[in-house]
Amino acid sequence: RYAMRAVIDLAGLPVYAFWNIWGARTVMNEARIRVMAPPLIRRCTEILYDEQKNNPEFTRVLYDTLQLISESKRSFHYNHFLLSVTLLERFGIEIIEEPPYNDDFLEEIPGYLEQTQDAIQKLFVFGVMIDGKLSRREKKAIRYLTEKGVLKYTEAEVKQWSQDYFDGTGIEAFFTA
Repeated sequence: RYAMRAVIDLAGLPVYAFWNIWGARTVMNEARIRVMAPPLIRRCTEILYDEQKNNPEFTRVLYDTLQLISESKRSFHYNHFLLSVTLLERFGIEIIEEPPYNDDFLEEIPGYLEQTQDAIQKLFVFGVMIDGKLSRREKKAIRYLTEKGVLKYTEAEVKQWSQDYFDGTGIEAFFTA
C-alpha cells in the first residue's frame, strides 16, 4: 500500500506542476492588466474630455459606445467597468443601472460628426485594448469600421497596441496616433 501511494503521488506530480504553473500565470496576467489600467484610463478620459467637452453628440452616444465595448467582450471585465464609471463621472452623465441598448449603433457611427467619430474610435480601440486581448467580435467590428472609413487604425495596429499594453511596454503610440 505504501509503495502504491508513493507511485500515485509521483505520477500526479506533473499534473500538479502544470496546474500550478497555469494558475500562477493566469493570476499574474490578470493582475498585470488590472494594475496598469487605472492610470491609462484616467489619461484617456482626460484626453477625451478635453477634446469632446463641448460636443453634445458625443455625450449623447457615450453610453452606446461603452455598451459597444462591453458587448464585444460578452463578459465582465473590471477595466471596462472602471473605464465606464470614470468617463461617465468626468462627463457629468448620470449613471443608469440598465440603460437602453441600441442594436444599430455600429451602423449609425458613419452618420455622426467627424469629431464624434474620432472620439468613438479612440474610445472603442482603447476599450478593446485594456483587457489584454482582442476577441473575434472585436476584430470583426474593427474590420467593419475600417471598411466604412470610420476607423483610421488598422487591425494590425490595434493588435500591436493591445500586445504592447499586455507586455507592459506602454501604449504611447496609441495616444500619439
